[in-house]
Amino acid sequence: MSHYKHITPEEREKILLLHSQNCTITYIANSIGRDKSTISRELSRNTVDSKYSAISAQAAYEVRRKNCRPKHKLSNPTIFKYVQEKFLEHQWSPEQISERLKLEHASFSISYSTIYRAIYARMFDTKAERKSKGNRGAIRKLRHRGKTRHTKEHTEKRGKIVISNNLSERPAEAESRSRIGD
Repeated sequence: MSHYKHITPEEREKILLLHSQNCTITYIANSIGRDKSTISRELSRNTVDSKYSAISAQAAYEVRRKNCRPKHKLSNPTIFKYVQEKFLEHQWSPEQISERLKLEHASFSISYSTIYRAIYARMFDTKAERKSKGNRGAIRKLRHRGKTRHTKEHTEKRGKIVISNNLSERPAEAESRSRIGD
């Protein structure tokens, strides 16, 4: 049996077919190659008015899957506009915005590191600023530049020692150590 795999639409069709033929949950589970608790859970979760539909079960699965992730704090338009106004127009720091938001709107809270991530993700930039490669956009509004951020492909070119001479190119006199400096 395969472990920790979601039920596929084809498996849901088989469940529908076998369930409509009044087969037992154990028989359905053995024919599909799943555990009987998985089939039982699938039927109890997606049966409406004693009827199981594979299409509606798949649609319900997709809705549950989409909504299972936590929402981004800045996806709330009220918080986003508040942060955008304070940062771009009033030039507040992310720390000030975070603390002021806690005071003014106790139900809304956002950490300053989330605001920094949004700034570096260029969420506050205009479309023209996002398109241009060299334009730093809203990042330039920060009071301190912070650490340099690079892409994954970036390789550091500074601080490397270039070796010009190899040991195999060493003169024979150096082996005898007769001269100073060899």
